[in-house]
Amino acid sequence: MMKKIWLMAAGMASLAALADANPWQISAGPAWRSRVKGSVSGTTQSGYDKPDPSTKTSFGAGDVEVVQDPDYPTDPAMQKYAYTRTQSTTVTGGSDTDSPLGFKAALSRDVFAAGHFTFGLAATFAAYWKMEAEISGLTLRRKDLYYFSGGPIPPDPVTPPFLPEPIPVSETLPSEAVGVAARLRSDLYQVGLGPQASWRACGWLEAYGRIQALCNIASLDFDAGAASASDTKCLFGVSGTVGLAAFLTENIGLFAEVGYEWIDKADTGLGQTDAELDFSSFVVSAGVVYSF
Repeated sequence: MMKKIWLMAAGMASLAALADANPWQISAGPAWRSRVKGSVSGTTQSGYDKPDPSTKTSFGAGDVEVVQDPDYPTDPAMQKYAYTRTQSTTVTGGSDTDSPLGFKAALSRDVFAAGHFTFGLAATFAAYWKMEAEISGLTLRRKDLYYFSGGPIPPDPVTPPFLPEPIPVSETLPSEAVGVAARLRSDLYQVGLGPQASWRACGWLEAYGRIQALCNIASLDFDAGAASASDTKCLFGVSGTVGLAAFLTENIGLFAEVGYEWIDKADTGLGQTDAELDFSSFVVSAGVVYSF
């Protein structure tokens, strides 16, 4: 029994030694993500340009407007005085995409070999910076009119007993589009670990594939209207990659690879606005590989 165990161990060691004289490989180069999608929905800013009239004890000439009497809407001669204030609400909705360029490095070691095939483990590190999504919105505007109960109104100041009615009459004003209502910025850092299989097609060309579990650290900066917030998320992911390495010398070569990464979505929020970042995408990388 012991003899069989020793023979099996010696055979596996022989296969590993015969397959590759340089079991370690390190590679590095630029990497490109095909898509990082940011989406925003909600209200990014809302407010009045003037305070509620119940908080004021006097009203200046700039607070008072001459408006049409609501009881006589078709008679231009019938006018009244009113305290007016305008409410602006910016509603944001939509998505934007970015295709960032980053950096990727990998370290692998062959642990088993069979003919032209080798099997081992690979660890990767990648980083992508300054991904940005800008979401436009629409500003909805409304004017509230608080009609004074008496008159005529002195031009300045307006003082009791001429007080505005507590319940306003509202009218809708024309809406206006806003260029950028919310902005998402992010950096992504990745560490991956998983099995790798290689096939030496000939003395200088090698094809490989690997599957990895990914640990992703996403740094998020979110601006919505005049407010801003920062957050850091730890996201799980998985990836599959295939590539080719062409060796120019015994130890140094060039590689090119493509893969797909699925990553948990990153959620964040600010007030009444919710934002989501989806990093899942195809990844293309190329660079230099060194075998030792």
